[in-house]
Amino acid sequence: MSEPTFEVEDERPATVTAACALTAIVAMFTFAILCFVGYGLLHDRDEFVDDLSDAQDLHGLAPDDVYTFLLVTLGVLLVWTLVAFVLALLAYRRSNAARLALVVSSVVTALLSLLTILTVAPIISMVCATAVVVMLTSRSAREWYETRT
Repeated sequence: MSEPTFEVEDERPATVTAACALTAIVAMFTFAILCFVGYGLLHDRDEFVDDLSDAQDLHGLAPDDVYTFLLVTLGVLLVWTLVAFVLALLAYRRSNAARLALVVSSVVTALLSLLTILTVAPIISMVCATAVVVMLTSRSAREWYETRT
C-alpha cells in the first residue's frame, strides 16, 4: 500500500502581499489626487496662466510654457501610477518580471522624492517606495518567485 502524498503548500509571503497592497493603495490615492489637480489646471487655465504672468521668478519662461510643462508632467505621473498599479497586480500573481519592474519603479520614485524632500507628500511616497523595495527583495519573496510551479 502506498503512502498518501501531500502537496506542499506554496503560500505567498506576507511581504509580497504587503508590498503589492501598499503599492496598489498608494497608486490609487496618488491617481485620485493627480486627477483633482488635473481638473483644477484644465478648469481654470486662464486664471492659472494669469497668475503665472504676475510671478516674478519664472526665469524667462513663458507662462504658457510652464502650464504646458505642468500638464505633460501630470500626464506622465498619471500613466506612471497606472503602470505601478498594474505591476502590483502582476507581482501579486507571481510575475517575477513585474516584481523587478516594480522594484525599479519604487527606487526611481524614492530618488525623485529626495529631490522635493521639503514637503510632506514626497516623504510619504519615499517611505512607501522604500518599504516596497525592501519587501519585494526580501529572502522569502525572492524564494517564492524563484519556485514558480
